[in-house]
Amino acid sequence: MYKVPDELEDYLRKLFRGVLTNAQRLSRDAVSLFEQGSYPSAQFLALSSMEEMAKLQEIRQPFIYVRSEEDMEKALGDLASRLADHREKTTTWFRAAPYMDLEDPKEWAHVVDMVSRMVRTWGRDELIHKRLSSISVDSDVSAREISSPSAAVTRDDAYYFICAAQEMIVDYGDKAVDPFPLEGADPFESFELWKSAEGALKDFMRKHAVR
Repeated sequence: MYKVPDELEDYLRKLFRGVLTNAQRLSRDAVSLFEQGSYPSAQFLALSSMEEMAKLQEIRQPFIYVRSEEDMEKALGDLASRLADHREKTTTWFRAAPYMDLEDPKEWAHVVDMVSRMVRTWGRDELIHKRLSSISVDSDVSAREISSPSAAVTRDDAYYFICAAQEMIVDYGDKAVDPFPLEGADPFESFELWKSAEGALKDFMRKHAVR
């Protein structure tokens, strides 16, 4: 069985966990701004957190089926390419991330992957548009119409996307802790991550859900 070199394993673990940690930070900051009534900025950070989770799915994917040194070299090449595409703004993680494309609607009820569910529900372009419209003024020149973040984003919008960001962390965060084909992850760490993330989601909903 192929054993990932220690130095490379350390790098990959730091990368995947770093993306997760950043998604968590963005989600926490979104909650803070939400509680201050800054809903457009809260939504922008929530959607940025969601994009980091889509990024985690995308950059982890080449390493799932690594079984040899040759597989690893190809996976590293794929990783470098995906990161470069995003860095050069030729794509976004919402558009790049693979997701389950199931035809039977009944099958979707059992899909755990929140990235897939969100992309299926909204569409990649609409998610990207919502992220940009929550931070930037835009205009339809021909119609003489102006769109501002304060008009484009409501409290309910920001609440929804913060919940979605937190649910993505609940559903997918453990993949950063135990990324295939790496071994030796602590199962208790995965459980504690899930418990903490679920607790944050429930706490936010308990405090801010409109009943």
